[in-house]
Amino acid sequence: MNEAPRLKTDNARLRRDKRDLTGELELAIATIQRLSMDNDRLRTVPHEARPVAPLPRRPY
Repeated sequence: MNEAPRLKTDNARLRRDKRDLTGELELAIATIQRLSMDNDRLRTVPHEARPVAPLPRRPY
């Protein structure tokens, strides 16, 4: 009958682990969303960029 305190301790540890993992998952999701938006923006930049005309070289 001494299992009750051990079960309480295990449950408390599992709750903490779940809370910690939930926070890490939310951070990972936000990071992936940001990286996806950055990737999309970077892929459109070359299409929107105007070509740069080279300057004529000066004779020496």
